[in-house]
Amino acid sequence: CEHRGMRLRRCLPDRGRGKPVESGCWRVMCFLSGVTAVAFCVVVAGCAPRAEVPSTPPTQAYPASFTGTVPCSDQADAMCATLPVPLDYQSPSGGSLKLAVRWSTTAAQGSPILVSLDGGPGLGDNRSMLESTVKALPEVAKSHRIAVIETRGTGASALDCPVLQRQGDAAAAHVMPVPPEIVSGCGETLGEARQFYSTEDTVADLDVFRRALGVSTWSMMGVSYGTFQTQRYAITHPDNVTKLVLDSVVPQNGGDPSYAPALSESGRVMSEVCASYRCGFDPSADLVKILSEGEDGVPIFNALIEAGSFDTDFEPVIEAIHEAAQGNPEPLHRVTAVPDRGLPSAAEFSTALQLATLCTDMRYPWGNSETPVADRHPAAVAAIGALPPAQLLPFDSRTALEQGAISNCEPWPVTPAASYSGELPSKPALLINGGWDLLTPAIDARQQAQRMPRSQLVIVPEWGHVAIASPKGSRAISSFLLS
Repeated sequence: CEHRGMRLRRCLPDRGRGKPVESGCWRVMCFLSGVTAVAFCVVVAGCAPRAEVPSTPPTQAYPASFTGTVPCSDQADAMCATLPVPLDYQSPSGGSLKLAVRWSTTAAQGSPILVSLDGGPGLGDNRSMLESTVKALPEVAKSHRIAVIETRGTGASALDCPVLQRQGDAAAAHVMPVPPEIVSGCGETLGEARQFYSTEDTVADLDVFRRALGVSTWSMMGVSYGTFQTQRYAITHPDNVTKLVLDSVVPQNGGDPSYAPALSESGRVMSEVCASYRCGFDPSADLVKILSEGEDGVPIFNALIEAGSFDTDFEPVIEAIHEAAQGNPEPLHRVTAVPDRGLPSAAEFSTALQLATLCTDMRYPWGNSETPVADRHPAAVAAIGALPPAQLLPFDSRTALEQGAISNCEPWPVTPAASYSGELPSKPALLINGGWDLLTPAIDARQQAQRMPRSQLVIVPEWGHVAIASPKGSRAISSFLLS
């Protein structure tokens, strides 16, 4: 995924989702996290119920209209506009955000709408999102108006913590840990406004967008973290959705912060890649060996995710693991270094927005963002330690505990947590995933498809993240939307 994002110009005062409520204990729950949105399952235990925050902020009372609607100056066959939304839907007079939106005009006015949601969270370049979607689905663009939105915390209103943004392990990596003082410092700098950047706020914004477009229903397509937003919208507003496309699937309740599915899937993926070029050795056995000898599994895991997120090129990482197992770790240390593609600005990808969303949205071994910071690490140690080692192979519990999906939200300041419940409505849905995707592994797509009786599942073999970028993926999505 390319990283794109933006900057919040000033933090508005807390307009009140109330004070944090006390969390009780928890049960096993599944959610999403990672420095670029990844799936995971959390061990939590059950006792006192937590107070529920309304799962859907009211949006109908808020005006739904565009300002500055004009043909896009930087894109042909597209209209651009600004969508005002409240910072806090519970107190809409307390300040607003202006979200950039656009939609294609190749299809006639009055054609069905397909809203296309980008990943991240933190990505916000809606021009590129519209361009890439139209290019991948040209026939769909002839019959549908494709609409895109820069989600809150991106675009011209992006959140920006400059010190965090300069951290390569945060801005240009997937699961690398960031120094905790930088994470907590960012959260404190954002102040109470950090609570208004959860997925439930984005869901409310999306419905304002739908109403401003003047349509009662639309089809929805999400990529990576956008699949989570898509599902949460469909659960919240079931009557407004006709079809769903989930590309690189995050489960409807998130994922597993231990990354257990992706950690264990790494062995299968490496074996299949190895067989494809006849490597002649067992990469999983090599990885188990070097981890037992003290190699850090987190940068290796990050490198494997990276290998399946851009050009699907696992061979250099696999060969480097083998070299390390033979006593030469230098190639491994080179390929596991964070890629030097130049650090993105907050205007390209907002790391602050990603943490503000994921740390508030998701459920961790300690519960949620209302749990006292001091209680989080002991809970994470206990939960990861209780996982059967076989569930993480060829990686180990140290990798699961120290990767950024967990470690980067441990120090996030106490924040009122978003509340999610409900099941997806029975709507036609296409779930599509790369078979070699370790950012959102195919096993999560299979499990989510089982929860959706009217769904189709397509696994694109020998492909990594973002299936629409593959010929098979784009054909499957186009066929589904046009049927």
